[in-house]
Amino acid sequence: MRTGNDTLTLLQRGWVFRLRLPENPVRTVIMLHGWTGDETSMEIFSRVLPQDSLILYPRAPLPARPSGFGWVEPLDEVWPPMHRFKSVCQNLVSRIDSLLNEMGLSPSHRWNIAGFSQGGAMGYALGFYFSDRLEKIAILSGYFPEPDSQQPPPDLSGLSFFIAHGSRDETVPSEQAIRGLTWVKRAGAQVRFCESPVGHRVSADCMKKFQEFITS
Repeated sequence: MRTGNDTLTLLQRGWVFRLRLPENPVRTVIMLHGWTGDETSMEIFSRVLPQDSLILYPRAPLPARPSGFGWVEPLDEVWPPMHRFKSVCQNLVSRIDSLLNEMGLSPSHRWNIAGFSQGGAMGYALGFYFSDRLEKIAILSGYFPEPDSQQPPPDLSGLSFFIAHGSRDETVPSEQAIRGLTWVKRAGAQVRFCESPVGHRVSADCMKKFQEFITS
């Protein structure tokens, strides 16, 4: 098996993954792209990660319009709620487990998540449904999928969140970041927040803080 700076593209039970495999990984980072993205879209964020990071880039399972892929079909909802992400989160975790096991890569440490836009919504959902499997979650220009009011709030005291958002973001308004920030704090998570006067992207300042968050 190749290691180092190589990036492999693999198929796992119908899902496509890119994978960067260092010789001695000390952390696992799952990079989740946004609506109309694919397994190559998160490369810009992984450039700031240390070379000893095992990085997985899954391709979302749904064809998106006008191109690319997505995690949850928006349908008539502006912001799909939490329960709509449950099934795709379960499928993603199952396939990552299978992929790592088949490659003999079953690290004892918990995973880290970095998600952009709809991938950020996936980050919140993974924290909601799989908090015991995760350590750090970075929400990059992401929106907050509202949980059902009937569901008890999770205990996120074992998680750390980093939320970065542009105050001029017209695609995902910054109020979505405030909703997510408020929710994770109430659930007991540690959280760092970075806001910059940019649009639907991550500023250089927030990118540096994202790097510090993952490596700390």
